[in-house]
Amino acid sequence: MLYNLPNMQELIKLHNEARQDRWFNRSQELTQDEALMTYAQQWADYMAKKNLLIHSDMKDIMSLGFSLGGENIAYGQQDVKGVMNTWLNSVGHRRNIMNKSYDSIGCGFHILIEMLYTGAFVSAIKNDILYSRYSFRT
Repeated sequence: MLYNLPNMQELIKLHNEARQDRWFNRSQELTQDEALMTYAQQWADYMAKKNLLIHSDMKDIMSLGFSLGGENIAYGQQDVKGVMNTWLNSVGHRRNIMNKSYDSIGCGFHILIEMLYTGAFVSAIKNDILYSRYSFRT
């Protein structure tokens, strides 16, 4: 089985399309956060090196300046559309993708022995900018 290199911009686009695919309760677009992109890539590399599919410690994400976060990880899909399809068909993963409190995203991948490790981290409420009900990074 051959894999195309995943396109993280496409994965972010698919997240945002899913968040807009509800006529009654749309979520704001997620914006790419470079610190989350780096963290997600490092985590995907770590999972592949250890041959594990395991969630990261949320306090590591919080140390990037976020006070709320979620994480979706995947293993074995052939492309980013397969990853999104898997996540959107899982209640917990879909909840993370659709969470209206999230405004930032970082994604990473690692291919090892024809297996795709993908980490997408959606986080919000960065501590430096406060708004009335939630703190969002804009």
